Amino acid sequence: MKISASLSFVSIGLFAIACGSGGSGTIGGGSTAAAGDVSSVCTAMCDWKTKCGKGSDGCVKECTDEGAQYQGKWSASYTGAVSSCFSTLACDKKDDECVASFGAADPAYPDIAAVTACLAKREDCTAPGAGPDGGTVEGSTFSDDYCQSIAALTDAARANADACRAKSCSEVRDCLKAAGAFSF
Repeated sequence: MKISASLSFVSIGLFAIACGSGGSGTIGGGSTAAAGDVSSVCTAMCDWKTKCGKGSDGCVKECTDEGAQYQGKWSASYTGAVSSCFSTLACDKKDDECVASFGAADPAYPDIAAVTACLAKREDCTAPGAGPDGGTVEGSTFSDDYCQSIAALTDAARANADACRAKSCSEVRDCLKAAGAFSF
């Protein structure tokens, strides 16, 4: 989901927040236990947009409203990395550079068990012959962004996202979104 002036939130790549850090992570990686503050990411992103002449009135409110679904799901290490990135991002760069700050949020990225398992599920769902008629499973396609963004989640949200692998291919994307994963 793209965050236009208001936060192409996920598109803007799940923003980082207030340079916080998390507790101890258990699902494949770094410090992901503590949740980050989505509004901090919105403030950092909207400040960047304003500085670069891309902002609009109401950006922070729109972003915060859209981002409410991620509150408590993104880790403090992720929101901190994203916020920090926006503070130094050049105006000629794309906001995805900050949104995709997964390595800064979790040093284990991309070797996070839930991420690699999700990517394997995606491959299974899109493989020729996976569907009942020998084609791909209809409605099963979901962007690998959803899998990559699992790195931005708290441990609890990662566990919820990891459980999506048990769903049918047509249910995985919505399950991942509900867990806090996003496309950017």
